[in-house]
Amino acid sequence: MFSEGIIIYDSAGVNTAGVTATGRLKVDVAGETIAVTGGFLTDAQLRASPVPVSMASSPLPTGAATEATLLSIDAGIPAALGQTLMANSMPVVIASDQSILSVAINSDGVGLALDASVLAVDASISTLINKVGSTQYIDDDPHGVGAIGHFILAVRNDNLATTHTDTDGDYSPISSDSKGAVFVNDNIARNYLLNIDGYTQTLSVAVVAEDSAHASGDRGIMALAVRNDALATTYGANGDYSPISVDDSGAVAIWDGGRTISVDGTVQAAQSGAWTVAATQSGAWSVTVSGTVAVTQSGSWTVAATQSGAWTVAATQSGTWNVVAAGDVAHDSPDSGNPVKIGYHVEQGLPTAAANADRANAISDRYGRGLVAHIDPASFVWKSANYVTQQTGATLWQPSTANHRIAITKLTIGTYGTTSARVIIWFGSSADTTYSAGTDQLVFAGSFSPSSTSKPGAIMTFPTPEFCANTNYYLRITTDGAISIDVAVSGYEFIP
Repeated sequence: MFSEGIIIYDSAGVNTAGVTATGRLKVDVAGETIAVTGGFLTDAQLRASPVPVSMASSPLPTGAATEATLLSIDAGIPAALGQTLMANSMPVVIASDQSILSVAINSDGVGLALDASVLAVDASISTLINKVGSTQYIDDDPHGVGAIGHFILAVRNDNLATTHTDTDGDYSPISSDSKGAVFVNDNIARNYLLNIDGYTQTLSVAVVAEDSAHASGDRGIMALAVRNDALATTYGANGDYSPISVDDSGAVAIWDGGRTISVDGTVQAAQSGAWTVAATQSGAWSVTVSGTVAVTQSGSWTVAATQSGAWTVAATQSGTWNVVAAGDVAHDSPDSGNPVKIGYHVEQGLPTAAANADRANAISDRYGRGLVAHIDPASFVWKSANYVTQQTGATLWQPSTANHRIAITKLTIGTYGTTSARVIIWFGSSADTTYSAGTDQLVFAGSFSPSSTSKPGAIMTFPTPEFCANTNYYLRITTDGAISIDVAVSGYEFIP
């Protein structure tokens, strides 16, 4: 049955059904138009066989669908009703003025342990927002009274057998054991504990009891001291533990307690300015130094020392200071005690001349024999020559090394044959072979007249050596005839 406002189309959906002026439906049967009388078609009539129905066009009511067919509407309707996957469901939009909806929340798929009671969505969401929002803090925010936090859950992971994250830097749950105890990575702590254990073992080895016997390989702990330059700071009362006092160089301050101090090795002292070392004591005591005491200072100071035993004081200083050293036996008193040993300076050649009034070293040869002569025997030089012809500045002695001078200690001349001549021994430069009287340094001049019965000669030993006045000068001989002569000369060379 059709009501007003319904348009009937043909099977093609193109032509509409027509009605008469009185509103009766026109039916086309076998191409002919007939009127339907007697009221509406019965159900039996309609079902007996298909009856084509056509209807003329009719205006659409307001709000009616305008689709040519219902295919697009049918495509948006789910194929089946009831709960299904999202892709097969029709989306629903809640009205903007929708009243409060009730939602039932259970534990399916969300991991929440909630009962089946229905909660008001707006109240639940509001409470959740309040709780979550109130626990969001910015890094390094200060703590505030009444701040709300979340209960932290951990995942049971006995023996840490399960790996919760694949990559370093990923979020990960906290692991705990069956009793809820949280596991921690103690590798760093273990390393520190191992170090502490090692240090403790080292300390236990280094600490020994009082009066314990020493054993090879014992360990010790470096002792630190406190700088106390002038020893002006005191530490506690007598009998208290106290640090060791040192100066700015770390030298330890000592106190002899009125007893004897023995020093082996070298003692060095350095100071600037004027200072005095004075020793006052009562009772018998001594300072014994086996080795060397080296004192370096600038300024004026005095050292007064009274001691017994053998010791040496070696002092290098600038400024004015006095060292008083007194023997223990007075002049013109019977000799007693041990003699004081002195040392020599070994010289193999003539030492360098000191200035007038300077202090000089006592010298010896390499065997420690004190020298009161001019040279060590190792420096001795001798020369000899024989001539049978007239000589003009012939070389008797040429210095062995540049810048040396010749010192003559002995000269021997012997003649033979029968030819007479004058003989001159003199010093000249390397290029000078002509003797000039009054200009060249003369050593010896004499005339000899040998014969068959007489062989004159000369032997000269110089108490003071005949020193050549110039470096690099030769000892030469000049004769005015072909005299037969033997000459021997000895002495040494030196560097002026």
